[in-house]
Amino acid sequence: MKRKISLICVIGSVAVAVLVPQRATAEQLSCAELTRRTRAALAASLPEGLSLRSLACSRPLTVPAGEVLVEAHLADGARPAGRVALSLELRVGDAPVRRLSLIGQIDGNRPVVVAVREIAPGVAIAAADLRVDSRPASGLPSDCLGELGEVEGRRSLVRLRAGSLLRRGSVAEVPLVNSGAAVTVSTELPGLRVTVHGTARQDGRRGETILVLCAGSTRLVKARVVGPHAVVVDL
Repeated sequence: MKRKISLICVIGSVAVAVLVPQRATAEQLSCAELTRRTRAALAASLPEGLSLRSLACSRPLTVPAGEVLVEAHLADGARPAGRVALSLELRVGDAPVRRLSLIGQIDGNRPVVVAVREIAPGVAIAAADLRVDSRPASGLPSDCLGELGEVEGRRSLVRLRAGSLLRRGSVAEVPLVNSGAAVTVSTELPGLRVTVHGTARQDGRRGETILVLCAGSTRLVKARVVGPHAVVVDL
């Protein structure tokens, strides 16, 4: 608190200066405190095991007096590890007071799914083919998969050698419907459900729309895959 003379009282022949507190209009936010608040702001959005280690802050920031809140996120396209670009917004109450672009260092280990044996392209991947390791995040590609559930039961799109990291582009969901397979085709009308047999003309994963030839018809229809050998025509 600053102090200033706001009132002079005269008591008899004695003048008395009364000092009253005056709230500061600005204050300094140290680099250490800015780093601490940015680390807390990023904690919920970073992958498990990662945290902000340092922030390239060269001098304290002058901000309006009050409780300073920091909102932080990775700049567009930034990897969530190593030396990264960060966008910060400082707020006092509901009012934004500063916007900053700073470089931070994010360190830690990330869980990664690794192939324990060679897996050929097109093969459905089983839990026995995989293990989860913990590795320094700064050297990892940003699309590494970290949970067995993201991989188990999917199909390899490329040849995976033993020790290979599993990445999003290297696996795909196994189709629930294969081209040429018999399917049950359903559609619903108010108070009525119609089911017929048909033949898939395309592979399809859950939620995808494929072409189906219904029994007794020569016209292909579009149907949505809802389960193994099951599709629905949305009217």
